[in-house]
Amino acid sequence: MNPFSRADDVLAFWFGQPDDATYGQYRKAWFIKDAEFDQQIQQQVLDDDTVLLQYALGEEQSYLWIVGQNQFQAYTLPGEADIQAAASQFQSTVTTQGNSSSDVKRKGDALRVLILPEQPEWLQVKRLLVAGDGILSVLPFAALPLPNQKAYTPLLAEH
Repeated sequence: MNPFSRADDVLAFWFGQPDDATYGQYRKAWFIKDAEFDQQIQQQVLDDDTVLLQYALGEEQSYLWIVGQNQFQAYTLPGEADIQAAASQFQSTVTTQGNSSSDVKRKGDALRVLILPEQPEWLQVKRLLVAGDGILSVLPFAALPLPNQKAYTPLLAEH
């Protein structure tokens, strides 16, 4: 059964009060994987060269789901405060003129290790679709440095 059967339910979930009796029910439902929906996304949106990076930031821990046409991986990440601090530093470095590429790489590497797994599966595709949460929704992912590079090479160079 879809817990969000009406638009009012969705609005109540996002804008309702945490002390509302139904809040916990909707919050829990949001984290439950809907296999049919995932399958539709995998078949209709994702091809062999595309991977979806879906983030959910939480106070104590955050989550990353990597969804490809034939794959689904879940990762636990640090809490929102740690990610927010690293993301703010990276964003500030990228958007401020006069910063060297080594500064961008250093701040980007610090953020990348928090929000992207070191396993190279996500690097094997040409396109990354990012569904960020919080500060990650406005983060310039294309400017993050590729892993295992001596010089600063942004993700945009290969994705």
